[in-house]
Amino acid sequence: MRAKTHASGWTILGISLIGAGIFIYFAFFVFGMASAILSIPDAGSGGVAMFALFALTVGLPLTGLAILVLKVVVDRLKNSEDNYYSKNVER
Repeated sequence: MRAKTHASGWTILGISLIGAGIFIYFAFFVFGMASAILSIPDAGSGGVAMFALFALTVGLPLTGLAILVLKVVVDRLKNSEDNYYSKNVER
């Protein structure tokens, strides 16, 4: 049985992206959507700023979750002990 005592780089990356998305979301919430829109001098660029904020608050956590799910799948496929039990142990 293999014991891991530290997190892998993919785990740290996934959790960091989720944390960054949560941090950006709460920062955006605290400062307010209205003040962000009003601070933009050109009214035409407000949509771009809102899209960028939306992409950061939704995209970073989703990317982090996707990385963690991919890590779980890859770990499951590489683990020979899981393969042995799935083939040889009765349910």
